[in-house]
Amino acid sequence: MLNLEKHRVQRQIPQNLRLKYLFIKKICHTLDNGFEIPIIKYRIGLDPILGLFIGYGDAVSFAISLYTLYLMSSFKVPKKILFVMFLDLVLDFIVGIIPIFGQGLDFFNKANMRNWKRFSELFYEEL
Repeated sequence: MLNLEKHRVQRQIPQNLRLKYLFIKKICHTLDNGFEIPIIKYRIGLDPILGLFIGYGDAVSFAISLYTLYLMSSFKVPKKILFVMFLDLVLDFIVGIIPIFGQGLDFFNKANMRNWKRFSELFYEEL
């Protein structure tokens, strides 16, 4: 597991990047936890829903996830952490394109929220 403690910058979010920070948070949340299934009280996002469109849906979800990674890079996130985040997204994409098994796993594998957690832990300020 990646030790974030030695990479933690413990800094405030720059004023000019606050809206971008909140935008990244919203995208990650929408992809992985955007909606609640009322009967079982479990949250799913657009990622597993898009994954139902075999091949294309996973590609769209992967592209959006890569865009969040690109946005995160503007916060001077250490390259090692960005690389781990990228590997997590690639693994999510590869598993997601496997018919039936991949769609089922998409409901439980929340790579975007894991990446958001890694990203937000770099700052001591939460918006």
